[in-house]
Amino acid sequence: MQKTMKKTLSIILAILMIVTTVPFAFAADVVASGACGANGDNLTWSLDSDGLLTISGEGKMQAIFSYTEQPWEDYERDIKEVVVEEGVTTIGDYAFYDCESLTSIDLPEGLTTIGNSVFSYCRSLTSIDLPESITTIGNDAFYYCNSLTRI
Repeated sequence: MQKTMKKTLSIILAILMIVTTVPFAFAADVVASGACGANGDNLTWSLDSDGLLTISGEGKMQAIFSYTEQPWEDYERDIKEVVVEEGVTTIGDYAFYDCESLTSIDLPEGLTTIGNSVFSYCRSLTSIDLPESITTIGNDAFYYCNSLTRI
């Protein structure tokens, strides 16, 4: 009886050791995606079920002439975090306008331009770290960001 218990306990411990060393990555599902580059698909975006919007690729974002033209406009209330990956050089006007659930944004070194009204009405945005490579910040870029306490 005692030999069987030791063997069972050994098997359980071995299984636990294996399970705890296997990395578990529960990636969020992609909810929506598309192109957002000035040259068509030079930049792409994807939004996952956790509210993470990722912009990736090389070059400038497309010109957006109104907040109703955002490629992710149908999901703007779902966006909680934005990551702009290295390679993106310009964020277009109105890009994140009225993304009121947006709390954080990660901007890459190499980004040079933030357009007009980019973060206007992002009421939940509390702070933003601007890379030293930024040379131009458009008018009203942070207009009505009431929670913003640090740039």
